[in-house]
Amino acid sequence: APRRPAAGAARQPSPAGGAHRARGPFGPDWLRRQPSDSYTLQLIALSSRERALAFVRRQGLARQAAVLPVRRGGRVLYAVVYGVHPTRALAQEAARRIQGRLGLKPWVRRVGALKAALAPEPSTGPGAAPKPPAN
Repeated sequence: APRRPAAGAARQPSPAGGAHRARGPFGPDWLRRQPSDSYTLQLIALSSRERALAFVRRQGLARQAAVLPVRRGGRVLYAVVYGVHPTRALAQEAARRIQGRLGLKPWVRRVGALKAALAPEPSTGPGAAPKPPAN
């Protein structure tokens, strides 16, 4: 019989409709679909999208992470986030596990706060996530 995820288990980033995507990581559209009252783990924030993507590849997280442009102190950084958890306690437990695996201390963040910090992407070149439509 197929295994079912435990109640309260983290949802890893996945494309709309549940279909598997050949490549990752995911971007701002993925974040916008997550419940604002849930939590995610920010693993790192880097000065360029290219550096963030390289980190994701080195760690083997391409199908499980999202790279998000966020505003911080008047500049745009690229945050790498991992997983979505319904409670802070479950996110903290996941942070302890990933800390042991990756050797870094993730920042448990509320998804709503990350949504509020999203910045427009400065480019739409190859590999860049599409910009949201202008209002």
